[in-house]
Amino acid sequence: SNYTITKFRYRKRKPPSLQMAESIATSRTAWLSAFWCIYYGTGIIGMLVIYGLLQERIMAIPYGQAQQLFRDSVFLVFLNRVVAVVFAVSMAAAKGESLRNKAPLWK
Repeated sequence: SNYTITKFRYRKRKPPSLQMAESIATSRTAWLSAFWCIYYGTGIIGMLVIYGLLQERIMAIPYGQAQQLFRDSVFLVFLNRVVAVVFAVSMAAAKGESLRNKAPLWK
């Protein structure tokens, strides 16, 4: 028959061609989501590698007249966090977003 019972409701079955089209669309959406996940993950890891290489270069190359090495890596990390906060606040302001949390903090 063309009808199926699901939870006490009668529903007309979809034609096989429509079922296949929906299956392909769902599959394509899953592959697209996987692609973007890999793309963004690679970008994050790539930026962390660049940041680490630059920090190592700053720490390893002597500078100034006395050819001293930069020894305070905590200061570099602090500056990185300051730049990240300034960037985040400026992007939130540019997009008109609130700086308040919308999700509850206790969950």
